[in-house]
Amino acid sequence: MIALKLSQWQEFCQGQLIGQDITVSQIETDTRNIQKGALFVALRGEKFDGHDYLLQAVEKGACAVLVEQQSSLNIPQIVVADTRLALGALAKGLRQQLAIPCCSMTGSNGKTSVKELCAGILQQQYRVLATGGNFNNDIGVPLTLLRLQPQHQRAVIELGANHAGEIAYTASLAAPEVGLVNNIAAAHIEGFASEAGVAAAKSELFQALPRNGLAIAPLNHSWREQLDKAAQHCRRQYFDINDAQADYFTTELKLLGLEGSEFTLHTPIGHARIRLQLAGAHNVSNALAASAIAIAMGANLASVVTGLAAAQSVRGRLNTRKLSDGITVIDDSYNANPQSFLAATSILESMSGRRILVAGDMGELGDICQSAHQQVASKALASGIELWTCGPHFGQLAMPGQHSYLDQAELNQDLIASLGQEPSAILVKGSRSAAMEKVAQAIIHKFSENNEC
Repeated sequence: MIALKLSQWQEFCQGQLIGQDITVSQIETDTRNIQKGALFVALRGEKFDGHDYLLQAVEKGACAVLVEQQSSLNIPQIVVADTRLALGALAKGLRQQLAIPCCSMTGSNGKTSVKELCAGILQQQYRVLATGGNFNNDIGVPLTLLRLQPQHQRAVIELGANHAGEIAYTASLAAPEVGLVNNIAAAHIEGFASEAGVAAAKSELFQALPRNGLAIAPLNHSWREQLDKAAQHCRRQYFDINDAQADYFTTELKLLGLEGSEFTLHTPIGHARIRLQLAGAHNVSNALAASAIAIAMGANLASVVTGLAAAQSVRGRLNTRKLSDGITVIDDSYNANPQSFLAATSILESMSGRRILVAGDMGELGDICQSAHQQVASKALASGIELWTCGPHFGQLAMPGQHSYLDQAELNQDLIASLGQEPSAILVKGSRSAAMEKVAQAIIHKFSENNEC
């Protein structure tokens, strides 16, 4: 971020400045990350209160604090009614000062992968600020925007949500000119009541675009009409793997299993042969979406080719490790919903040898919880894939052929004991709350790694 005086930050958030009008060079909400000269923002949550850590923040080097009530500490401070909203106001103020072209993406699946692909393309030509990890909520988006520097030429901001109105808020901070809704599915549905609620929430991004903005969406999608309505005030483009009516589509597609894919990408500025290292047809779709955003942000076709070719899988998203005894682990444990489970399972379907899906429970599914777990399990078993599950939701199914566990350590022990007799591909997936990465780690720890792809 750029260094500004407290009075300027105070103006952004309409707070009360108490004490000396000093310059701060960092804004931080976590005392573990504070550097000398930082403004510490004391956020409140259900299980924490940053106001309890003011002294610790000062001892770590904070030179000022942003609080909801004046502190007795002898330090400059900005007092506001709500520190969470004030953090957003600080980010919005800085974003308005550094008015560089910005794009944002959301969707039920693939938004982080699209963000990484898009940033990789744009980095071939520009200095890019991109969301780190999945800092895509009402705290992560402001913290990302506060990293803006004068040298940045493009911003790539991921927007997530688990309730209505969250994307409307974060989009108002990022103020993107280009927006993508990658897809709409039953993810975090507990916070939206229905898939229609998810569609309405994702549409908030298009509603936030300016009149000269560009909305990008899948061409053939069940929620296309609602997305079009949300974007009726601005320009629109579409992508689809197979449909040549889309602005972005593919021909001569070759899916190469875990090795990725090859295809000819067709765009409004020309076509090119693409080599993508990311596995699965869903990642081809992600590459189309990322290309559409990047080209709208000024990327040329050469940058698209180079950026996509260099792309590596995001941690916990189809990371492939080849181990001893012919064992391949596919770690897709970062998160899960029904659609992403089915996409990952399709990769196992294309493989030979023993194929195993290790599935952890999916969270935040509300009324469709049982049917969603049934759908995933039925698909795997019908495809001849061994199904090992962990958690009460999958456990309730008790389907023939299902290896069901409530205790992850017990699952690990039995699964590992069954491996090594023949070549095996094991795909590990589940919601974040299921912590299925521990299963992948246990297998990797047991079998010596001799290659990685």
